Amino acid sequence: MGLARFRWMLRAIHQSTSGILDFFTTWRGHRLRILPALGPSDLRQYYRTDNFRIDFADFVRTHKAGKTPAVKALLDYEDALGRSAAADTRTVPAGDLLLPGASLGPNDMPVRGNRILVFELAHDIQRIVDALKLQQKPVQFRGRYFYVTRPLSAASARIDQISNWMAYLLRLCDGRRSVNAIVRQLSARLPEIQKSFREYVCMRLLQGAENERFIEVYRTARDFVAANRKAAVKLKARKAA
Repeated sequence: MGLARFRWMLRAIHQSTSGILDFFTTWRGHRLRILPALGPSDLRQYYRTDNFRIDFADFVRTHKAGKTPAVKALLDYEDALGRSAAADTRTVPAGDLLLPGASLGPNDMPVRGNRILVFELAHDIQRIVDALKLQQKPVQFRGRYFYVTRPLSAASARIDQISNWMAYLLRLCDGRRSVNAIVRQLSARLPEIQKSFREYVCMRLLQGAENERFIEVYRTARDFVAANRKAAVKLKARKAA
């Protein structure tokens, strides 16, 4: 479970201490102090829970390894991920789920997919991971870096770096805002884009987010009927032509 949830942190700890076995011995002593009565089945269950994730990160912060740049950056990642999960107030809107690739209407309701979390870091995590792969000390460039999670299993997820525009968009896709509202609010955050092009850029970002399966889009039954009626009129006009 440590490898599933803390793969790169464990590698960073291994490279910055006397080795992972010594570190594990220290962790086990700590775990026995805070949870001394766990039997084998309870212990296996504990390592599957979020309590383990929290306890382990807290322990690493108190360990000397937690002061090294790579481990500290990965702890910052854990903190940002936890804050994003705690602040996730998305709701699945009423209506029917649109098939991917369908044309979006102004009243459609986009919402982030399950366990799709957006967060910001001051570190380029990919640079740190690449350095750990080569057993090198990472060269850190502080800045604003945006990431999104992609669930891989019930216990793990991968993260992808995304643009600030995509991060702004995904944060707006909470299931409470229509496409119209999202375009209006996102446009205000794109001052570098000429006003006449902002709506186009926003719609392309929405389509890209849907293609990447970051979001799902719902449409009310009334709008479904209206869309079908409009499509029927177009089809009738084409046949008449």
